[in-house]
Order: sequence, then structure tokens, then C-alpha cells
Amino acid sequence: MATGSRTGDETSLDELVGISNNTQLPVIVGSGINDDNAKKILEIASGAVVGSYLKEDGVWWNPVDVERVKRLMDIVNKLR
Repeated sequence: MATGSRTGDETSLDELVGISNNTQLPVIVGSGINDDNAKKILEIASGAVVGSYLKEDGVWWNPVDVERVKRLMDIVNKLR
């Protein structure tokens, strides 16, 4: 698993590529995915844990923002 330094921080692409190039296991991103970086991250990673981005205003304790979910899933579905 590759992750940012704290909740919501974007995972370093350099770290992600380094991990991916040195394992045959699936690599999962655990932090920082959003509609701006999802395509580039999911072209390398096998999957991602998404939490705070999907909440209203990107704040983890807020309710889920349905529009954010739709935007991210549109990107994910195009990568299939």
C-alpha cells in the first residue's frame, strides 16, 4: 500500500511507481485520490481507498457528497 503522510494527502507518484516496479502484488493507494489525480494514479495502482474526497467539502466527518462520488466513478469507469 502506498499512502500520503496523513489523511487526504496525495500519495507520491514516485513512491507509487517505485512500489509497483518492485512487486508482483497488487498495489493499493490509501490516501489522497480525487478527481484531479485519479486517472494517473489508477493507471499505476490496482485500486484505491477513498474517504475524505467523497465527503462534502472533502472533510472526512461530513456527509457523503453524491456529486463527488459520481465524478470519481465516471473517471474510474472510463479506465476499465
